[in-house]
Amino acid sequence: MKVIPLDRWLDKTRTLLQMEREAEIGQAKIENDTLPPVSNPNVLLHLLMTSASTGLFGRRVLVLKHNQGREFGAHHFNVGDLVSMCIPTASLTPANADGFPKGIVTKVEDNSIAVAFEELEDTDAYHNESIRLDRLVNDATYRKLMEGLDVLAKYTDGPARHIVDVIFHGAAPSSSPLPSIDLSRRSTMNPSQVGAIQFALESKDIAMIHGPPGTGKTTTLVEFITLCVQQYQMKVLVCAPSNIAVDNILDKMASAQASKKSGKLRMTRLGHPARLLPHVLKHCLDSKIQSAEGTQIIADIRKELAGLKPSKATFHAVRQERKALRKEIRVREEKVVSEIIEHSDVVFATNAGAATKLLRNVVFDVVVIDEAAQALEASCWIPLLLGKRCVLAGDHHQLPPTIQSEQAARKGLGLTLFDRVTQMEHSKGVVRMLSTQYRMHHDISSWSSKAMYANQLASCDSVATRKLSDLAHVNIESDALDATLLLVDTAGCGLDEESEEGSGILKASKSNQGEALVAVQHVKALLATGLRPSEVAVITPYNGQVGVLKRLLHPDHPTVEIRSVDGFQGCEKEAVVMSLVRSNATKQVGFLADDRRMNVAITRAKRHVALICDTDTLSKHPFLKALIDHFEEHGECRSAHEYLDVVEGGETSSAVAAAIKAATAVGASSKPKTAETKKLPSTAPKLTQVKTKAPKSTGPTHSPRSPQEEPVRATQLVEEETPVPLHGTEEVPAAQGVVVPEEKAEVLVEERVHVTSAFALLSDGESSSAEENRSDDDRHDATHGGRENAPSMNATLKELHMARLARNPPPPSKKSAKKTKKGKSEQLLVKGHGECPPDEDEWGFLDRLVASANSCAFVSCTQKTHVTGSVCKFCKYKFCYSHGLPEVHGCGSAVRAFERANAAPARKPPKAANRQALQKALDTKLTKACQDRKPKPKKTTP
Repeated sequence: MKVIPLDRWLDKTRTLLQMEREAEIGQAKIENDTLPPVSNPNVLLHLLMTSASTGLFGRRVLVLKHNQGREFGAHHFNVGDLVSMCIPTASLTPANADGFPKGIVTKVEDNSIAVAFEELEDTDAYHNESIRLDRLVNDATYRKLMEGLDVLAKYTDGPARHIVDVIFHGAAPSSSPLPSIDLSRRSTMNPSQVGAIQFALESKDIAMIHGPPGTGKTTTLVEFITLCVQQYQMKVLVCAPSNIAVDNILDKMASAQASKKSGKLRMTRLGHPARLLPHVLKHCLDSKIQSAEGTQIIADIRKELAGLKPSKATFHAVRQERKALRKEIRVREEKVVSEIIEHSDVVFATNAGAATKLLRNVVFDVVVIDEAAQALEASCWIPLLLGKRCVLAGDHHQLPPTIQSEQAARKGLGLTLFDRVTQMEHSKGVVRMLSTQYRMHHDISSWSSKAMYANQLASCDSVATRKLSDLAHVNIESDALDATLLLVDTAGCGLDEESEEGSGILKASKSNQGEALVAVQHVKALLATGLRPSEVAVITPYNGQVGVLKRLLHPDHPTVEIRSVDGFQGCEKEAVVMSLVRSNATKQVGFLADDRRMNVAITRAKRHVALICDTDTLSKHPFLKALIDHFEEHGECRSAHEYLDVVEGGETSSAVAAAIKAATAVGASSKPKTAETKKLPSTAPKLTQVKTKAPKSTGPTHSPRSPQEEPVRATQLVEEETPVPLHGTEEVPAAQGVVVPEEKAEVLVEERVHVTSAFALLSDGESSSAEENRSDDDRHDATHGGRENAPSMNATLKELHMARLARNPPPPSKKSAKKTKKGKSEQLLVKGHGECPPDEDEWGFLDRLVASANSCAFVSCTQKTHVTGSVCKFCKYKFCYSHGLPEVHGCGSAVRAFERANAAPARKPPKAANRQALQKALDTKLTKACQDRKPKPKKTTP
């Protein structure tokens, strides 16, 4: 790669940053203009203030929760975001939103959010009020980047002159040899780490530390910074693109210094306290200002300033005194801050945070930028211009910077300074790679080493062979669970991805609920061995799949971490379960084709990686095919059918699971085989070993089906209110070409399951009226007596229906004849309500419910409701917005009964004595008001 002249780079970068800014504003505008507030991810409605406290160095912190106590829906609020708070009124418009108080989000949980405000004295106005929170587009970072480019354009002479010459003018990097450093006291440092530290100390302009996953990059930086300060008396600025990355290295530095009895470093963290991790707040600048010597004098001056109250005679004098006091406060505060920074050995800030005026006249001996491969190059130049030399640390084979504008990304905005230095011929020699990793089993790291690092990454002997079974608290008997690499192949199992809804910038993320069920089952199997929830993580590339997995797993295991790949870089777990989602007929893999994203995902695990994917779809991409081949060669392979065949005794919705499994087997063969009838296991799920490899795409696993025989796919599963027990045994047809374990003959479904389309109404307690009117004898015959001749699918659906009816509450007591007659005047105006064709079978029943689920249930209405609509909480039918009110479609009596039951009791009239006292108080107030309205007598001058 050739050197890019400074002028051309500046012009190009300004244009690309402007495109990125417009894309960010455009997305926010589309979301705000297109989406109503209730579904806008940048708006939280109906919040109540649950607490208000003074914290974070004098700032007001409000904790807000939903007024109904439920969890928030999908939103974009994160720690550090700028938000505005208001009480919604009819006059609420974007034009008058500037006057609302603005704060910084300090904490986000599933059902609460905490916001810190700089100036918010009167919190009583928000008590018992419905509050709205809006996430604002913060242009502070954009302005700092553009100002940094302007400084770089005018930079002719300064401490960073040599760095600019190397990057933009092709100057050769220089160094000065030093005596070999003695790190014998650091027995854990390996030769590659020592060599990187030695090279960084010798460099006069730029040095780069390339740290692949698990190689101890942060540990190396901490040792380098410590040597710079203690041995060479240097002043160091440490930066990173995000607050989390800065706090991580600060935390490591603080931990290393805590073990030392003498020679501790003085460290200061710049930035808003609300954006910092709690355990590093003691190093925050605000904290140090409060404990500084001149702070008490400033506090006394503020009290004096607050006590000045001017009168007409002293107005000008007090005004001048106030002005003088404010100036004195400003001067004293600047002096305190400058002294703190001047006496700090190491200063920490984000790249954009280094643009603060507090560092404007400070020169650092070394500037260290961690995670430089994730930072925009424009942001790196803000801190680089403050130092004489720099050290960039990162890994350009992991995730790149996050860029919203696809056009800007294609034109080079995503090309980082780390990438450019490694690609330019004259600067390749400044890179030092850490070659020993301390995180992963050798089978995991060997794939990453071969695919991304030219086989240069080695494993430390202490981690190369460790497995889950080596943990003292884990008891594993299954080879699949103890395998370092496990491939669960969903090819041929009908677990297709869900198609996206919407278009353009508001397009929904992809998900695959069938894969999610398999992932949940595997996580439960891992936890059953004794593995702690904090040691397991579920990773998926798509945010839509994150939501599906949380709905399925968190009700039972809320502490298991579920994140997207982009949100998991820098973290590690003993076991990682990956759901890759993509499974489609066109073999499209989307951004799974990004090699760096897959590298991050795989290398988060220490001892166990379970890869759940459709090998037929992913094998069309060479990089992903190599990954699958590595798992097949060095790990265990299973079919997803094995997981769908496991039933947790007494817990799972086995009837729904059996229905899905039986549906996938319909039409698999002209002479379907029947699986052996087995008893349901009553213990925790246990995986059986299968010696065969994962199924390949060379032959179909089941024959095509006609439209009438289209199965209910596992991707249609959603959450169910309560599990459905399945008693007795079932005969399930086995799909052709699928090996069914002997101990299992049922289909696994996660404990809390939703069923859309055909099962949606069943899960709400609704079914055909013909089924409801059948006698107990008929139900018994249909469930037991007719099982020999009926297909297993029919028996399973009936058993599901019977279990659902058994959970329904008993019918209400009979009303009086008068009330019954009055109730008959209102009918439920729903298509097909109470109708059931006499010759309708189960498939016809399901088809009818599927068709009705996608359109308004109101008679004579043809409006589609698969995207928008509302479900009546009384009749459980789905209607368009025109017929969504209960009174419109015939649920008026149910609404009235509900309101009467929940109506507040009428207030009793006051007693005679209280009434007289109130009347007297009112008369007194009226008399005083009348007197105040009388004109005052004019003063006569003598």
